[in-house]
Amino acid sequence: MRPGPLLPRGLEQPPLELPFVPGERWSLTAGPHNAWTSGTPRGALDLSPITGGEACAVSPAWATASAPGLVVRAADNAAALDLDGDGRESTGWVLLYYHLAAFGVTG
Repeated sequence: MRPGPLLPRGLEQPPLELPFVPGERWSLTAGPHNAWTSGTPRGALDLSPITGGEACAVSPAWATASAPGLVVRAADNAAALDLDGDGRESTGWVLLYYHLAAFGVTG
């Protein structure tokens, strides 16, 4: 069986929100930068909550979903949110969250 296209026809960018609760203070710490390794497209932003604590300490703040979707991976301090609903991290629109201290899914 031949797999479907990585980018299906008609795929459009979904509306995205910042990944934190309105009113919380976060900082843009790096971005835009390469998504993976040198030479890959710029597709990443680094955001960090402003807590008044030590830099790079585990934060009590929660990252929120930037759009509705399916959590298709949550392990090793990372989560993948599939926005096109096919349940595959390798196709369509997927948001990756890194440097997470813990996971919790609501809603």
